[in-house]
Amino acid sequence: MFPGTIFGSWIPRSSNAHLAIYSAVLASKLKAEGAVAVCAVLNDEKDDRTDKYEQEWNGLWRFYNLLQFSEEFIAVSSVGISHMDYLALPVVGETADDSIISMSAGDDTWNAIKELLFDDDAKAFVELAKDAGVPAPNEDDVGYEVEGDDGEVVATVEIAWPDRRVGFMTAEQAEDKEKLEKLGWRILSLLNAADIDIASYFGGDN
Repeated sequence: MFPGTIFGSWIPRSSNAHLAIYSAVLASKLKAEGAVAVCAVLNDEKDDRTDKYEQEWNGLWRFYNLLQFSEEFIAVSSVGISHMDYLALPVVGETADDSIISMSAGDDTWNAIKELLFDDDAKAFVELAKDAGVPAPNEDDVGYEVEGDDGEVVATVEIAWPDRRVGFMTAEQAEDKEKLEKLGWRILSLLNAADIDIASYFGGDN
């Protein structure tokens, strides 16, 4: 659509595709080794989801982890585009004000948490929680063991906020989800975290 632009796209799956990767560079900058802009788009419309959606979702986050530090990269979802959510995002300039410094410190804490994780879904959840402004948990609360009234371990929560009785469980841990809910815990998984306002679990209105 833009004159003088070299444009390409890649859809990793030939059928039931939910993820598409787009890239472009100005033709005038091609020979000068100009920066290539890359955009990952996830079709997360609920009515369009197939049994391949979870794989595509995980693929998006693996791709995001590779390119997240590039200034020429962005990842978006079709629902976010249709709701015009991205128009509401603040544009951060060069000024290092208090809010930016605070955000950076929060990111550092989350990054430390991520280093402790091995499960891909848990790592993807960290990115979701970080973007939603969720406060990072204590490092001691990674792999948190919840005890029942008798002192016996009821279940293990991959990432926990014990004071709020909120936790993220991996697919393997989720078989004990009902036990924790009976104890008043609210449990998040990667799939439901994508569809709800995570910040509301922590008193935010994100």
